[in-house]
Amino acid sequence: SGATPQTTIVVDGFRKKHTRALIDENDAFHIGSVTKSMTAVLIGMAVSDGLIRYDDTLEQLFPQLTIHPSLRNVRLKALLLHEAGIGTIDRISREMSPSQIATWEKIERAQMDVVQARLWVSQAFLARPKKVSPRNVYSNVGYMVLGHLLEQLYQKPWETLVSEKLFSPIGMNHCGFGPTSLEGDPDQSPSTIWGHYFESDIYNPVHYDNPPVYGPAGTVHCSLGDLAKYVSFQMDLYHGRSTIVSPVVAQGLFAAANAEGDTLGSWVRMPDLTTPLLSFKGSNQLNMAFVYLVPDRDRAMIVTLNAGDDNADAAAEAAVPLAAQAFSKF
Repeated sequence: SGATPQTTIVVDGFRKKHTRALIDENDAFHIGSVTKSMTAVLIGMAVSDGLIRYDDTLEQLFPQLTIHPSLRNVRLKALLLHEAGIGTIDRISREMSPSQIATWEKIERAQMDVVQARLWVSQAFLARPKKVSPRNVYSNVGYMVLGHLLEQLYQKPWETLVSEKLFSPIGMNHCGFGPTSLEGDPDQSPSTIWGHYFESDIYNPVHYDNPPVYGPAGTVHCSLGDLAKYVSFQMDLYHGRSTIVSPVVAQGLFAAANAEGDTLGSWVRMPDLTTPLLSFKGSNQLNMAFVYLVPDRDRAMIVTLNAGDDNADAAAEAAVPLAAQAFSKF
């Protein structure tokens, strides 16, 4: 971070099972829900520009939508912190009408314009009663609603916004959306990384990602070099070296906003540590990405894998102390 960030990239393994195609440091990895931090920064920009406020209610933000009375006074920041009570995507199959289920299936097959799809998801869920839970319920739907809000504010698709407002200024030239794999890749010499699904003790390469409507919640893929640039950008935000958002907004992106340590920047701040540590994990069940920020030392770790099961989770966790030990020497 700072003027000349120092980046060390180490890769190992194969792009696809049953091939000898080695992973290259320029290959793109899927980062899953780490994408949420990008959406959170875009929301922070809109707040800094005076277009919205974190304390705005859903009724104020979406006057054109029919909002259930129990959700009308829910605030914008509750969406960012997974505290809004709008639930998870399985509410469609459990609670909604056959026609709504049919529409969702169309969205899953990417047969609806993605901006219209996020509008539909927002209306369908905001019209439902608030889900009351003793703890926060992690909600991809909440970030789809945030994506719709951004599209409403700027009149551009979320994908265009994140490309224009983050990827381009930061110099992230090797990022995209959806699967990292190419469906027509040669079987024995794939040119891209494939995600792997673990079932019956076997890893199977799969060309898949969540539907495009999920974009603001988790469909970005990037090269490791570009991820390093993004993490450096986050460090600059933390230390006030970037003016992309106001200082007050930047502070909120990294400050714990609830007992769980969630921040308005979609990071989780680890409690009871003398040195602040912020982290986030993303997965689409086929890939996994861990990001750890140690901002007071201007250090960060990124661990990515092209598998997304419990074994991959354990491997990523095991890599963290090794990486920490390595960069403590710098």
